[in-house]
Amino acid sequence: MPVSCQWQQRFDRWRNATRGFFGGGGGDNQPRPKLCPACNSLVGINATRCHECGANLRFSLAALSKGLSGFFGGQAPASTTILIVNVVMFVASVFATIASGESGKVNFLWGMGNDALYRLGASSPAVFVFHEWFRLVTAMFLHIGILHIGMNMMVLLDVGPVVEEVYGSPRFLFLYIISGAAGFLLSAFRGSFAAGASGALMGLIGAMIAITTKRSGASAKALRGRLISWVVTIFALGLLRILPMDNWGHFGGLAAGFVVGKLFEDRLPMNSRERNRAYTLGWIAGAITIVSFLLMILHYRDRLPWQSDESSNEGCYLLESDCVKSVTVGYPNGLQSSEIMDPHSIIIVSLHTPKEKLWGQLLSINPSGITMRGIDLNSFDHFISQINGPDSERTGLPTIFFPMNRVERISLDESSGAIPSLSEMFARKVGRPITEYLSQFG
Repeated sequence: MPVSCQWQQRFDRWRNATRGFFGGGGGDNQPRPKLCPACNSLVGINATRCHECGANLRFSLAALSKGLSGFFGGQAPASTTILIVNVVMFVASVFATIASGESGKVNFLWGMGNDALYRLGASSPAVFVFHEWFRLVTAMFLHIGILHIGMNMMVLLDVGPVVEEVYGSPRFLFLYIISGAAGFLLSAFRGSFAAGASGALMGLIGAMIAITTKRSGASAKALRGRLISWVVTIFALGLLRILPMDNWGHFGGLAAGFVVGKLFEDRLPMNSRERNRAYTLGWIAGAITIVSFLLMILHYRDRLPWQSDESSNEGCYLLESDCVKSVTVGYPNGLQSSEIMDPHSIIIVSLHTPKEKLWGQLLSINPSGITMRGIDLNSFDHFISQINGPDSERTGLPTIFFPMNRVERISLDESSGAIPSLSEMFARKVGRPITEYLSQFG
């Protein structure tokens, strides 16, 4: 079947690239002089090392990196590869959401299933609780909806090739991975359940700001001003909760990118020593990414933290294989209560994005979220009227889960001075405690 000239050129480029992975020419052609993959000097037919830079012509990081760059083509192979991996992981998350049965509960425009995202490596305090450090990397390739990945990939296509042209593909990849991991490290420490490329993209912006600080020209100052305005706008959107943004992750990525940008020379490597150092950084970043995805696959079938263990009491939370009957509420993502709460405590939960306040019975709490039997506070009187009605024995509280990044405050349902608690009001109007009433539902 005939193919177009454009596709024929692509096939030829990919074929030649695979031949050059290890520095060899391959094929049935007669031996001919070749270029050093490290410094592009012309070397002899039988040479095994470059006479200019000393690079190994049979196998070297330079030869392998150049071969991979040629295989993916274009002027920004690292940006292209990152884009492809993001799209592949988004498709995987859609299928995982459908397979988990969550598709009816989410909106793929801006909302993916929590179970699917967690299994595919979303960032959460599980990074510290279960030592799942791979999430710092895998999370930057996941997105919660079409709008989320669309906006991030547009920024990647806009900013990525510019930064990659300055640093070269290996150092660009190192910058991207380190910035994204730093962002999710801070995000996980603050207790967020998060995913997305925005932390890594903020790292690219931080590196660009660092580059402009090394120059005093008018154009550099103008670019720096635009970049800073962009950063301020992004953080303002997060603070005002106009969009569900993780400002801690953004700040971590921005700071890491700025530091790396200050350390890197803002130019391509000029000699073999600089090139070898750059290739080493690139391969370290690539190896970390591959290992992180392998660990994600190995842990994919693990029990979700918010799922109760069938062999233990309901609501028991597994922390490093120990069954914890009570937990301290005080995850650093804005929770303001520090009481010890046992499973089955009656609590009040305040949520944001959107604002809600719920009352009910705690089932389990962990770094990923909270599971409870509860209702909206506005439905409290209606709930009591249903119980006192003819269908009282069939009226229970629905079991619901909220990811920790939506939780603003958790507090025990307690009286305040002369104001009774909701549990006391329930007992007065129904004639028995709420815990006793709920026990009939198991």
